[in-house]
This record gives sequence, structure tokens and C-alpha cells, in this order.
Amino acid sequence: MWRAISCSRLVPALLAPQTVQVQILSRHRHACNLGTAAGDLIALVSVRYGNGPFHLVVPDALFTAITLDTIVTWRDGALHFTQGCLTLAATALWDPQLPHLHRPVTTAQVALFANLLHDHGPSPLIQGDGPLQQRAGQAIASLNAGIRRNSLAEIEQGAFALAGLGPGLTPAGDDFLVGLLAALHSNQSRYANNLMTTQQLCTHIAQVAMVRTTKLSGAWLRYAGQGYFGEPWHDLIDALNDGGKNTMEQAVWRILQSGASSGADALTGFLAACALFP
Repeated sequence: MWRAISCSRLVPALLAPQTVQVQILSRHRHACNLGTAAGDLIALVSVRYGNGPFHLVVPDALFTAITLDTIVTWRDGALHFTQGCLTLAATALWDPQLPHLHRPVTTAQVALFANLLHDHGPSPLIQGDGPLQQRAGQAIASLNAGIRRNSLAEIEQGAFALAGLGPGLTPAGDDFLVGLLAALHSNQSRYANNLMTTQQLCTHIAQVAMVRTTKLSGAWLRYAGQGYFGEPWHDLIDALNDGGKNTMEQAVWRILQSGASSGADALTGFLAACALFP
């Protein structure tokens, strides 16, 4: 028997029925994505990836016991499979709700993040002048203009064009939107829109985009639209509220280490949205 290290507070509700079979959608070295009959995604991840809105953080040894053919069943507060079970009993619950910023992101902080992003390597959305960059540039311009001008049509046009843009399980355009949504949620008190609240705007952007991309990326967008983000984004907002340069650099680097370019794409979206606030 294995015991989960931590669990998003949202996950138990996804496994609410007393007994339910869970499908293995994909298996990786440090993660295993499960799908419920209701279409929800649950990710078993190692401490390398950490907490997320639909994550169960589990011991590394668990991944050697699961293959794509493994039958997984949820019953009696545990995930049961051929080689044993994973219990959620006495597991710490983690809250994925993103904190709010206590003050605006400063010009100096934006410059620090931009320098770290440059050192890491820029997002493929803005590097070069090929078809990907041209389409991304037009979509980002439309999205930014829509948010500035309170134009729902432009917002939808931008989100629609970015959704699923680029290769990978979480395409670059989706990662950009997740970062942008993190900035909108954390800056709610500074966002003024006579069309809708910040929450309604974020939910709408996510709903436009999530149906046009992969299942995994769609899950990240869905939760981001509701204000739920992975642990690295919490670390970033906490660091910004604390004001310490070293902690901010550490938080940014943790985001940048996500995927081949996912972190760079998301941080680019975050910085783009921060530029929209006076």
C-alpha cells in the first residue's frame, strides 16, 4: 500500500462515488494521467511536479507499478490496482486557489522576470517570424486589445486563435493563456471591465479555449479559468507579495523549468497581462 503525499482539495469530489473505475490516459516517468467516467482528469505526480488543481502527489515507486493496461478502481477511499493501492487516508489537502497580489507588479519586477526569461530562452510564440509566431502575434494583440477596450469579440477572437496553438500535450498558446489567467486572477482588484467581473472574464476565456485543445491542456485551462493553479504559481504570487528578489527569482525559475517551453510560454502570458494594468 502507498499513501498519497498530498492531494488537491478538489480531487476527492472527482472521486465521490463509492466505487468507480478510472481509466489510465497516459503514463510518464513522473506522472500518470487518469480519466473518470464523468470526463474529469486526475494526475498522479511525483514531488518533482508537486501540487496542482487536479494532482495527487505520490511516492516515486508507484510509477513502476502502473502500466497503460493497469485497471484502476476507486473504492473505500483508495485507488486500487493490480500491484496494490494508493490510499488518501490522512493525506494533507492542498488548496489550489491562487492568492491575490497585495500590490501591482512593478516595472523593476517585470524587468527581472523578462531577463530571467531571456536567459532561459524565449517562448516559441514570440521567437522568430514564421507562421506560428505570426498567428500568435495576431491572437495576442487581439486578446490584449479586447481586454483594454472591454471588447468581448476581440477577447474571444484572441483566445480562440491561441487555443491549441503549437505542438505538445500542452500547446504553447494554451500555456500563454494559463499565465495570462494567473495575472488576471491575482490582479482582480485592478481589473475594471463594464462587461463582466474578472472571474467571469477568466471563465469565459477558458471556456472558449479548452474545447479546442488536448484533454490535459484543457484541464489546466478549465481550472485556471476558476482561479486554480499549480504550486509554482502560488510560489510566484507569494514571492511578489513578500518582495524578496531571491524568492522571486526562485519562483520564476521553477515556472520556467516546466516542460520544454511551457513555463516560458506561461510566463510570457503572465507578463503580457501585467502590462495591461496601469
